[in-house]
Amino acid sequence: LTDVRGRELDMGSDYDEFTERAWTKNATGKAREYRAILKEAMERQGFKNYHMEWWHFTFMQPFKARDVVIE
Repeated sequence: LTDVRGRELDMGSDYDEFTERAWTKNATGKAREYRAILKEAMERQGFKNYHMEWWHFTFMQPFKARDVVIE
């Protein structure tokens, strides 16, 4: 993840790092804050976090097919 200036944020572990360091709750300091911000933002949009991977979310709302205009 990056900030508004494109700088990578310290999330406490690498993306796709499959160790306990990557568990959503297993972070300290700024990494813990960043994970909480990400989790809360995603949950507000209907996603649920997989607790063993801070980057892993599943969309929990029923799928509704719709037409989207692409220009």
